Amino acid sequence: MAAAASARSAHSRFDGGEYQGYRWMDNSVESRREGEAARCAKLYTEIVANANKLYRSMHPEEEEEGDLEIGVFGTQYSQAVLMVGRVCCEADENLQPVPDPLNLNPQSLLLEPIFTGGPGASGRGKRLILNVQALDSYTLFPGCVVGVIGRTSPNSCGGELVAEGMVTGAGVEWGRKVTNEEPSISLEVAHADGAPIHVVCASGPFQSVKGKVHGGQRLEMIAKYVSDFKPGVLILMGPFMDADFMEATLLEEVETPMSFEDKFNKEILPRLVKLALTCRETRTHLILLSSLSECCFTYPLPQPTLMAMKAYEPWATLAKHLEPMRHVRLGGNPCSISINDMMLYVTSTDPLRSFTAEILVKAPEARPKVDLALEQFVSHRSLFPLSPPVVPIDPNKLRAGSLRMPDSTDIVIFPSLLQPFGKEAGGRYFINCGVFTRDTGTGSIASIFISPQKDAGRPASRVKIETVKIWAMPYPESLLPPSQFFLVHFPMLTADVHAIAEEGWERYSRMTPQKVRILDLFIVFLAYLSVIQFVYMWLVGTFPYNSFLSGFWATMGTAALTCCYRIQLTGGRDTFKEVGPERAYADYLVCAGVLFFSCVNFLG
Repeated sequence: MAAAASARSAHSRFDGGEYQGYRWMDNSVESRREGEAARCAKLYTEIVANANKLYRSMHPEEEEEGDLEIGVFGTQYSQAVLMVGRVCCEADENLQPVPDPLNLNPQSLLLEPIFTGGPGASGRGKRLILNVQALDSYTLFPGCVVGVIGRTSPNSCGGELVAEGMVTGAGVEWGRKVTNEEPSISLEVAHADGAPIHVVCASGPFQSVKGKVHGGQRLEMIAKYVSDFKPGVLILMGPFMDADFMEATLLEEVETPMSFEDKFNKEILPRLVKLALTCRETRTHLILLSSLSECCFTYPLPQPTLMAMKAYEPWATLAKHLEPMRHVRLGGNPCSISINDMMLYVTSTDPLRSFTAEILVKAPEARPKVDLALEQFVSHRSLFPLSPPVVPIDPNKLRAGSLRMPDSTDIVIFPSLLQPFGKEAGGRYFINCGVFTRDTGTGSIASIFISPQKDAGRPASRVKIETVKIWAMPYPESLLPPSQFFLVHFPMLTADVHAIAEEGWERYSRMTPQKVRILDLFIVFLAYLSVIQFVYMWLVGTFPYNSFLSGFWATMGTAALTCCYRIQLTGGRDTFKEVGPERAYADYLVCAGVLFFSCVNFLG
């Protein structure tokens, strides 16, 4: 019996090479450096070609006598040369933790060579001061690969490069190429003639407000959505059990300790299995992606599938349940997914969170930083071009290419705390599907409808997005039959409002100083007195009217003055910088005295 069980486990579908992990903590410094250089070197040819085009457009009067000379770092040049390198940040790459933000500024830009083995390789290890004052426009960030046209400044011994023109990355003109590279997941989704393919994307965490609804109960909302709308593909991104949240609850809930593995198997796993069974009934392909914030899963980017740790709990139990479910596929982070003739590139990590804060822009007209970030993702062919990276990334030479977007990519999907959107850049369509559960309990998922027409042109013309807001119900009333809305979602509304109220009270108790809470109690007491006076006057009707107005004005006026005093002590410090706490208290007493005597005078 034991031998038979061992034979069955040895033939698990999760034993293939695509489900294996890798070693990453013992990489040598040389291996990491070579990996980073290999990533940058893939852009070298296109950068040189684009830089030469830029130079010819800047000097149309010059005859075309060939390409610009590739300069060597540390060499003095009196004529224009092309330097290809990477923009460095003030922060050292080995500084841990990496500062956030990295504080790139135009006065302290450095340029270092990328080691391509080409003409610039002899300057390896040297860095130049990059002078960009003469440029009318540029977009830079720490780690961006640029081609700089310029001359070294006199008497700098080749240590400063004065830029006359610059190209960033390989450019936004990125033609779609059909390569021999196989996608991580390949699906053939059946659909009626002319009907679009419905793809649903949802990203964790799936706990409710601060985990008050424990165990990822909101996964049941996704199961209900799949049961009602029957999409062709459901892409479910982690974290299924958020490590940040679990660390917090571990400290708060010491009365009933429970290991992460037991909590996953008891509260998350049953809902994942229920969701997988629902997808099987609706003939929906289910794709599960790993996440950097996942508990008990420690891999950096690029991450393998969750089955890379199937020898350990809770993934061993998850593998046992998913083994017979052939419609469930597992992908890494990031992951390329082919759906019929459309190629998707999906990651569960937010690439915009830190990137938009690091962009250094000089332009005649202001543009949204999100648009600039998407263009840089296209020009660098990667969603994570920052160096040093803010998120955990393994730049080992064997995995350096895993963070490069495939040339055949049509749609790029990622979750971000920004407002969900769909934008086109460089011939690719970028979709922010949002996060399913935020700290406040709100969130969103994305319903993507892909036209099956192969001759429809750009990906943007084939894609329609509907952002489904997650607040008190799993999807809008307009998408549901009227008979189902109140029956299904009214209890969820009550539960969420109660959870939001609990979260608000908890945050207020934790973040509000005691003195401010005393002021708030006094304001509530004054408002209570005002209500009592009003109700008594309305019920009895024989109370002297002047006395009622004087008392009502005294209580409500004092409450308003106390609110102003509270604002000066807390939220108004930036507005009332010249007003100290003593001055604010003195103003409060004077105004309260004037109010008191005004009420007494009106009473008399």
